[in-house]
Amino acid sequence: MPKLSKRKYLFCLIPLTITCLFFVSNSIAEQKTGYDVSPKELLNKKILRMFEDNTLTLAAEIHYWRIPPDTWKERLKQIKEANITTISTYVPWNFHEYEVGKYDFIGETDSKRNLEGFLKLCEEFGLKVIIRPGPYINAEWKGWGYPYRILTTDEILVKDPNGKSVEYQALDFWDKSYTQKPTVGFPSYHNPKYLAEIGKWYDALCPIIRKHAINNGGCIILIQPDNEICHHFIYGAYQLDYNSSSIDLYHSWLKKRYGNLIKLNKIYQEKYNDFSEVKPPIKQMIDASQLPYYFDWARFREYILTEYISVIHKMFKERGINLPILTNVIGYGVQNYRKFAEVSDIVGQGFHQPNYPGSCLIDLWKYNDATTSISWSGEFMSGTWNPYQEVKVPDISEKFQMVNALAYEVKGFVLYMFVDRDIWHDGAIGIDGEIRSKYYLFKKMAEIMKEDNPIKYRRMTDVALLHYRPYYWASFLGISGLKHDNAAIHNNYINTFFWYLQSHDVDFDITEIGNLSNYKLVFAILGDFMDAKDAKKLISYVKNGGTLVILPNIPNIDLDGLQMNELRKIMDINDEAESNISQIDTSYGNIKYDGNATTYKAVGNAFAKSQNGSCGYISPYGKGKFITLGFWLDKAGDDVLNGILNQAQINDYASTDDKSSEAELHLSGKGEILLYVVNREHIKKDVKVALNLNYLQIKPDDKVNIIDVLSGQKIYVEGSNSLWTGKDLKDKIPLHFDGQDAVMMKIVRIP
Repeated sequence: MPKLSKRKYLFCLIPLTITCLFFVSNSIAEQKTGYDVSPKELLNKKILRMFEDNTLTLAAEIHYWRIPPDTWKERLKQIKEANITTISTYVPWNFHEYEVGKYDFIGETDSKRNLEGFLKLCEEFGLKVIIRPGPYINAEWKGWGYPYRILTTDEILVKDPNGKSVEYQALDFWDKSYTQKPTVGFPSYHNPKYLAEIGKWYDALCPIIRKHAINNGGCIILIQPDNEICHHFIYGAYQLDYNSSSIDLYHSWLKKRYGNLIKLNKIYQEKYNDFSEVKPPIKQMIDASQLPYYFDWARFREYILTEYISVIHKMFKERGINLPILTNVIGYGVQNYRKFAEVSDIVGQGFHQPNYPGSCLIDLWKYNDATTSISWSGEFMSGTWNPYQEVKVPDISEKFQMVNALAYEVKGFVLYMFVDRDIWHDGAIGIDGEIRSKYYLFKKMAEIMKEDNPIKYRRMTDVALLHYRPYYWASFLGISGLKHDNAAIHNNYINTFFWYLQSHDVDFDITEIGNLSNYKLVFAILGDFMDAKDAKKLISYVKNGGTLVILPNIPNIDLDGLQMNELRKIMDINDEAESNISQIDTSYGNIKYDGNATTYKAVGNAFAKSQNGSCGYISPYGKGKFITLGFWLDKAGDDVLNGILNQAQINDYASTDDKSSEAELHLSGKGEILLYVVNREHIKKDVKVALNLNYLQIKPDDKVNIIDVLSGQKIYVEGSNSLWTGKDLKDKIPLHFDGQDAVMMKIVRIP
């Protein structure tokens, strides 16, 4: 695989600038960006302190009501002895409300309901608590935590476009007393009767939370209202929610967005007399003139979730609970993590695939890091759930996923589950108290994360891949009627281009549009549309010295469907045409290419030509440059990519000689070095890792220790017991993998 030292220069040779390590390691603290304000700037100081003191770096999930109360004390003791100081638990509404309006939190009706006693035990052991009271908890628990009446009251439930309740068949973890799994619905998030029911539940529970809150001398440090807020895992754009309360909210949202009907009618090309006349979309768009109308539906679907979070957060504050708020999410869906970060103190990402094939969730971790204040997993799956049989998860898989997540800047985890319970198997501790081998793995990880806190490190990269949310909307909505298949463009970005860069050992982040200034190079996969303000942000990025690669299209309409030529004007590009081509000529000769490409006429320097015209341009602007590609980079071989990386003076911080393995370099503000190497394939292999010694300022005679952090063993120069020198490192670090695995190494300079 091509490496930095071997890259052929497509443009002109520009020597790499060797930057002072101290400067770099301080600058990367501000590296992750979102919109105009970095989501990192939203990080609550209380939350930051919880990471700095290791409260949130590793926590253990235990469900008190699903294990015998006489074992609570022993299980908490075992957790504490694993070097873990924080536990997390749900509080199931439908278990504590044993009759309508009657609640038990002290174990009068069932000893497993003694939440008060459980929290007192946590305080005795000095354990901090993340409490998760729903209303929705999932947790493989009957009714997902809802009382049965909530799921069967038709007025409350989400509706389809015909006004019928959307039915959902309960899973096998539903109450086993049912001879047949019931068909139920889900509540509409903003239905007044549903919110009133939540209020009664919180009225009963909040005195317990308030009593045991950390600011009252108790153990509860963080509260997570609801769970996995994602339209109940029903992702279709036109399946829900057409409940009357949701439609009322839609109309009030439109009024807030547009201010008056004159503006809405102009953009929608309609003649409405009242906002209430606007009917929400019920099928896919086929007319390009409807683009703003459909995009508003996507925006509103996101708003439903964000506003629901705000509403239930407010409920707690009204009941005297002044604790940081956690929002736990799962998957991309129509969830807008960036907006969640604005209304929450921390956003946690659920991870529920202990042996995820291929991607290993790298894309999700990178996206989570780009859009939230701190990348953290509120549910990091340990063991597995299965209602039919016990399933074992190998320790190597647990280790792989945890080290893999750390490599991509996840700063902490809640191990879900740490203690087994019904319908959960192979956690660190069995229901009967059995200590399993993975218990010692997690104990070691807790020790490592305490001694070398992940919060102080940043993964090094100069490159970002732009995630432009409106292309997700196009995919979600099934947008058609435009020149290009914009949904396919989004999917190509997720499934193809991401892995093209990853497999070529390009260190890159995912970022959202806005403050991109900490990246030297940004790849932007674009289609037909872009907001004019966003286009100006890209132009500003280039003007200030960035290199922006745009492929395979240059947007020419805004999100209202109107002409938008800001990018084309700056780049002096016009007269595009699409055709099928078989080769692209560059300064390297002919590159075989099979597919469509776009050719342009432009003032810039044409560096790539097909038989039908120029399909690649460099357009200098300000201190930076636009690079326009009318073809898919991943289909054009490696030379074009290597040329772009060199043109932008990209540092290759760490790399491997294997396309299915990645090396990720992390630096602390004090210049401490961590090196992660991840092998995604389930095969034995030998891998060699190269470091950018110039960047790290390691000279040929410098001596270093390389330590496998998990085992504590030193890694010696191949074929000897010698310590490493800079000269040895030039020959690369040899590693052997017996299968899918990840290694975490510390590189320590010897004075």
